Amino acid sequence: MSKKLSVIIPVYNVENYLEKCIDSVLAQIYSDIEIILVDDGSTDRSGAICDKYADEYENVIVIHKSNEGVIKARLDGLMKASSEYVTFVDADDWIDKNMYMDMMHHIDDSDMVMSQIYRYYDDDNIVAEGIIYEDGKYDKADIKEKIIPHILHCKEINRWAIDPSLCTKIFRKELFLLEMKRVSELDVWYGDDTALVFPYLTRANSIYILSKPYYYHRQRQKGQVPYYIKDDLFFG
Repeated sequence: MSKKLSVIIPVYNVENYLEKCIDSVLAQIYSDIEIILVDDGSTDRSGAICDKYADEYENVIVIHKSNEGVIKARLDGLMKASSEYVTFVDADDWIDKNMYMDMMHHIDDSDMVMSQIYRYYDDDNIVAEGIIYEDGKYDKADIKEKIIPHILHCKEINRWAIDPSLCTKIFRKELFLLEMKRVSELDVWYGDDTALVFPYLTRANSIYILSKPYYYHRQRQKGQVPYYIKDDLFFG
């Protein structure tokens, strides 16, 4: 019997990308999925798009709320999740149809399963980000000795060894909720994924790493200002 997975998608003014994102989750080969769309006070058609999917699919749930930022949106989705396992997708990105089937195959004895990421610039420029770790399970000692010393910077690849994105990882809800509640109480508007994932690794007894990329992360055009900096609350 398969284990249910809750997929939380914070949504804020992404009407041009949202349907592609949701469709990619609905197309997953792994079918035991609950999709939670958290409309964080969108002022475009995003909220209506969320409602359309909820009306059409029984496994799609919508939360409409006033705008409080992505951290609170993720927390609201997490509190609604009915599964033991949770993951996230950013509403302007999309995923390969095999992603959750391949990842959930390794969840039974791991507190986190992580895969890799594609950086999408345009249809002719899609870059798979490399990784220094081999596929397999890493226990508590491995995490302490092989992973944590390199998470902030790994000289072999001249960046972090573990990309902190929540969206390439599946977590145990009970364990992740502890970190989510902690970060939601902080005045954090940038780097929240890092503030969640790296402490989570110190709590985890084991993780499983897949070197294959499944997640397509849409890159901003040069000079484009991130949404969280344009938000009035960022400087509040």
